[in-house]
Amino acid sequence: MSYTVNKVPGNTSYTNKADGSRTYAIKYLVESTTVNDVNIHAARKASGMPTVGSAYVHDPGAFAQEAVLDDIKQAVDKTIFAFTVDYQPKEGGGGSSETQSEDPTKQPPKISSASVKYQIPFIKGYKAGDVQGTPTQPVLNLCKQKYDPPAVALKINSLMSIQY
Repeated sequence: MSYTVNKVPGNTSYTNKADGSRTYAIKYLVESTTVNDVNIHAARKASGMPTVGSAYVHDPGAFAQEAVLDDIKQAVDKTIFAFTVDYQPKEGGGGSSETQSEDPTKQPPKISSASVKYQIPFIKGYKAGDVQGTPTQPVLNLCKQKYDPPAVALKINSLMSIQY
């Protein structure tokens, strides 16, 4: 099963709204080599089909919002899916990208957190009866030799990132 994606030439609808935002409706035909193919999701994800969030080639301020299935036609040796992809500015963009990036100090900070895990070699330990402080005793196996490779201790650090 393979899919071929073709943009329907001359079948683009364009709307320019009063607030300066632009919307586009582009028609695509997806041909499947399988007879009586009903796998709509595979056709929607075919190579060459725009994905949700991808920018329109001729207008980088308009992004694909959804791909709507219009029709499925069965032929003798293939199946043809007709889709309409709607492009619009992103939600909350307020029009063009110039007005969005005009004053970055008015945008709220982006806060994220994560944890960073790493391993350190565990080569020194505590002797029985030691008060916790700096470990002084080397970690040895039963033959009084150092481990090769040495044992490791897991360390976890919290990481907080705030971007303005």
